[in-house]
Amino acid sequence: MTAHTATFDHDTKLRARDYVDRLQQESLARSASGSHADVLGYWRARSGMYRHLAAVVVTAVKSRMSDGERWSLERFRQDLLNRTAEPASRAEFQRWFDHRHGMLRSITRRLWQLATEQEPPLAGLWLALEAQPNPDFESGTHNGSISIPLKWHSIADIADGRRRVLDFIKYNQLGGGNFVGKAGQIARNGEPWVHISYNGRIWKGWEFDSKAEVDEKGNPISQVDEQSQSKPHSFKFEVLAGGGWASNSQRYETPDQAQSAARELSSRWMAVEDWRVVPSDEPPNQQSKIVVIQVGDKPPVTPVAPPPQPQEENVLRYSLQIRGRWGESGQTTF
Repeated sequence: MTAHTATFDHDTKLRARDYVDRLQQESLARSASGSHADVLGYWRARSGMYRHLAAVVVTAVKSRMSDGERWSLERFRQDLLNRTAEPASRAEFQRWFDHRHGMLRSITRRLWQLATEQEPPLAGLWLALEAQPNPDFESGTHNGSISIPLKWHSIADIADGRRRVLDFIKYNQLGGGNFVGKAGQIARNGEPWVHISYNGRIWKGWEFDSKAEVDEKGNPISQVDEQSQSKPHSFKFEVLAGGGWASNSQRYETPDQAQSAARELSSRWMAVEDWRVVPSDEPPNQQSKIVVIQVGDKPPVTPVAPPPQPQEENVLRYSLQIRGRWGESGQTTF
């Protein structure tokens, strides 16, 4: 039985598929090893139907419905009945639903639990942390196998959230491909606010490709672009290392000069995790204790002539041999 899911958005369908996979794994864990094939056959035959139920549950959770479990089960029943206009088929669906109502209610409740775990509480600041296996690595490796379920953590502010993100990454030895999903998202009173990327930078909203960088107060950071290059002020670069941003004291006339200096520093100083270029009038990050290595033009190198090599005396030795009559010979060496 395959349910129609065209009315659900892409994120809802992805989450529904993930929840049904979780239910299948839980069902396998409870069953005897000899019955695994039957359990898999059951879930595969009904995966479309249960994905539809899961998508309905996700929709209810996103809408913050107070009676979402009951609504989800009723909406699912109506969707089944609406699949056909034939009275006989509708009656058959209704009988099946009534017979399986208890089981479907238990599945709906579990789906509701899984879906609500994905949503932040409605009051306060909350940070999402999770880790997923990186498909680019072999399943037997750390990066290819690590899996940490999503959990929302209460935080004091964005700075606290950033520290927790960097500690989470370091402690679990995560690569960028493991820090995915909702990891790094910060909700304010249940609504999306900012997200912290793998390199510790903060971005407005939860969109993965957000271009609006913000500071630890949530205020926009001036972006260096073509328009800013025409402004009369200079530029500086900041580096991220040890969990904080630090500004250098050197000033550059153009963003390109600052970017070049930042790249050079990053290539020579292994502690640099990331860098960015900002206008020089940007307030410095006073919280960081990083000592930034100054990067400027390298002094010209005066060619040094190689030391003179000792003159070796070339001695030519040769011999002259004179042959004459039998028994008479001589040799002279010069």
